[in-house]
Amino acid sequence: MRTTLTIDDDVAALLERVRKRRKLSQKAVINEALRSGLKVIITPARLAKPYKTRTVSLGCCFVGELDDISDGDFERFSGLHWENPLHERDTS
Repeated sequence: MRTTLTIDDDVAALLERVRKRRKLSQKAVINEALRSGLKVIITPARLAKPYKTRTVSLGCCFVGELDDISDGDFERFSGLHWENPLHERDTS
């Protein structure tokens, strides 16, 4: 089959590089590139294996329920102190 193609400059440069490297005709390079590309397009993609996250037990919660703050009882948190281990302590 004969047809006329308008090829972008970057694609033409790649085709020319492949043609020189493999010492093939322009027709052979274009046919090979089209065959390879069309095989990729029509082949269904394989589904990736689903990622699974392992669970880890963090133990019991020492402050009761953290997800219900509607009762407004913040007094139960008053005795708690958390210190950031990455923050330098004031030793003065």
